[in-house]
Amino acid sequence: MNPSAPLEAYPEQGSARPPLPDHTRSTTDPDLLRRMAAGDEAALGVLYDRWSALLHSVIVRIVGDRDDAEEALEETFWQAWRQAGRYEPSRGAASTWLAMIARTRAVDRV
Repeated sequence: MNPSAPLEAYPEQGSARPPLPDHTRSTTDPDLLRRMAAGDEAALGVLYDRWSALLHSVIVRIVGDRDDAEEALEETFWQAWRQAGRYEPSRGAASTWLAMIARTRAVDRV
């Protein structure tokens, strides 16, 4: 599975992305972010697979353009990769942290 593939790349699944393997469901978002901070690219892929569809829909609502939304989504995950070590679970859920990054990237495009 290619995390950078557009959502349309999986039409045979009947949904935007194929289901996640069982081993990725049991890994928590904070664990993934800790692994990302340590340089684990596979953790980034799992986090992308888990949250990209939702974040993409948020970004599309803000920017109103699918191409701009794709670019903002990519920027969101690059920023999450670079700043994974800054995530503090005591301040909120990882999904909220990602959503705030996505919102900021989308607003920057508008």
